[in-house]
Amino acid sequence: MSKYDGYWESKLDAVLLLLRQAHDDGQSEVLDVRGIVAYGERQSWTGRARIERDHALPDQGAAHVTSLAEVLEKRGLPSWASEGSWVLKVSGKLELTVLQAGMKKRRPPRGPKVAGPPGLSEQHYRIDQGATDYTYESIMGRYFATATDLTIVEPYIQMPYQVLNFVRFCATVVHHPSVKHIRLVTGHGLQEPLAEVQGKLADLKLDLAARGAVLDVEWDPFDHNRVVRLDNGWVIKIDRGLDFYQKPEYGTSVDFVDPSLRKCLQTSVDIFRVDTTAQATPGKEEAAVMTGQPVDRSAPEVTEPRSPASSHSTAALPEDNTRPNTASQKGNARTIVLISCVSEKLAHPAPAAELYMSPLFRGSLSYARWRKPRAIYILSARYGLLSLDQVIAPYNLTLNDMGESQIRDWADGVLEQLRKVGDLEHDRFIFLAGLKYRKYLVPHIRHCEVPMEGLSIGKQLQFLATGGPHE
Repeated sequence: MSKYDGYWESKLDAVLLLLRQAHDDGQSEVLDVRGIVAYGERQSWTGRARIERDHALPDQGAAHVTSLAEVLEKRGLPSWASEGSWVLKVSGKLELTVLQAGMKKRRPPRGPKVAGPPGLSEQHYRIDQGATDYTYESIMGRYFATATDLTIVEPYIQMPYQVLNFVRFCATVVHHPSVKHIRLVTGHGLQEPLAEVQGKLADLKLDLAARGAVLDVEWDPFDHNRVVRLDNGWVIKIDRGLDFYQKPEYGTSVDFVDPSLRKCLQTSVDIFRVDTTAQATPGKEEAAVMTGQPVDRSAPEVTEPRSPASSHSTAALPEDNTRPNTASQKGNARTIVLISCVSEKLAHPAPAAELYMSPLFRGSLSYARWRKPRAIYILSARYGLLSLDQVIAPYNLTLNDMGESQIRDWADGVLEQLRKVGDLEHDRFIFLAGLKYRKYLVPHIRHCEVPMEGLSIGKQLQFLATGGPHE
């Protein structure tokens, strides 16, 4: 047992993503692991360890990295990684990289590589609860250097502190004079009068104009993505948007005026690059926001009405009273989208569509709505099949915690629920879900589509942002 085990256990999802990148390309991107310093002191943080065929090979001089190898051994590697040999490296800058042992250079990409400015790379990491030294500049600033136009989708700019966060964001942008146009897409709540918020943003618009930047504001209460998109191709997704700081204890605290000193709320950061020369799918909500085109909301998603719980032990599922009889259904096939649950959730009960917080889930839901299906459901490890509006409590369970027999039992329950809301013989089911969530369902469904099959998490985020695969 190592004093660093708790830190690595909190980072397992991110580390497994690096492992997948190393499996696909020979070497992963880097992961910021500065939070480990809170778990102990060392003269040097540089070190490496190795895990081979699911077994950790200790390094006496790098206890902090050996701890990661042992945590992975205890968890068990995914089947696609269990026969390989992996090197875990932590640099003096506290950046973790995973390499596939025996590969001296990265494998060539499977498709055209999108070039980026020198020194920039994809980033996928988590900011720990209570961490400091994170600012809008440190997270995003270097990606602004070659941009001239940016779009920020921030659904809530209404309370005074939210307006202040956006002002600080604009101040960060002003330090990069190449950016000439800022487009804000935001909604509005009831806490602050709309006219007052509009007045504050109008004042900000005048100030930015005097500094050579144009601010445009689009009011859209339906877009709840939290994302920054740059015309140089970089996409920055922060799970909590601009509001990832804890509230200062006092109004006179120094961290009130210096965000680098302020403690953060736990959140995830995903930064990736898309090919801006590729034509986005027409009408795609995510791509429309990126290019500044109007968002097509002419056919919003249709969800099923609520109904009492079924005899199955999972959560209540809506009955589909509109489903035609099987005999007449052949010419009336419908589309149903199934999205898997994720580990990042709100800390309180909420409708299922709002409970799950990760960028991958939010992007999947946006993509699902763009497909304009007859219905969208969530595949929950705890509740089975969930409708989007069903209010549930947060839970800590995934199919990764289950054995094969338990996953089969779970799938049997979900199939029973699916038969009540759809026709497994004639309807088309689109899976936005990993293999474990679909492998015992697909054999029972005649028409299936898995648009992100085989893509790494980073490439899935790119697919969801632009409407097509990026290999």
